[in-house]
Amino acid sequence: MTVEVIANVFPALGKEDEVAAALQSVVASARENEPGCLRYQVYSHRDSDGRILQYVILEEYENHAAFENHIGSKAFNKAKACLEDQQLLAKALEIMFVDKAFGF
Repeated sequence: MTVEVIANVFPALGKEDEVAAALQSVVASARENEPGCLRYQVYSHRDSDGRILQYVILEEYENHAAFENHIGSKAFNKAKACLEDQQLLAKALEIMFVDKAFGF
């Protein structure tokens, strides 16, 4: 059974581009180095003026070990440290494990 995750990333005001760059590095590394990562899609949620309020990441892994491999990866930890050390986030990263309930 696959593991599905929704991660919410909240960039600090004016730091949206730096957050996007950090996330893009994780996406590229996951695609290249994590065969157990089946999906890693980043969406942006914007306010009425077009400012990015939040990045929503939909992730899917073959199993829990593949997820653990992802959060243990050099790219993930480098990006996480960058986001935290440079105070690029308005609030803490949220990670939720989810199950499909219904819909198409």
